[in-house]
Amino acid sequence: MPVTAVAEAAARSAGVKETAEPWPLEEAAQELGEGFAQALAISQRVSATRTREALGWRPSRPGIVADLVEGSYA
Repeated sequence: MPVTAVAEAAARSAGVKETAEPWPLEEAAQELGEGFAQALAISQRVSATRTREALGWRPSRPGIVADLVEGSYA
C-alpha cells in the first residue's frame, strides 16, 4: 500500500483536500521536522506481509484505507 494512498484516505476522512501534492522538502522540514519530512519524502509502501509470515497474523477487519474512510476514523 503506498503511503500516499493512506494519506489521501486520511484527508478524505478529515474532509480536507484529497489529493497528495508535492511539498518542497525544506518547507516540510520546517513544519514537520527534518526526520519526519525525510521519511515522508522517500517512496514508501506499507505492508503487513512480514508480520503475517512471522506471527501467523490473519487480519479480519478492513484495511487501513477502508478504516480511515469508512470505519472508526470517519
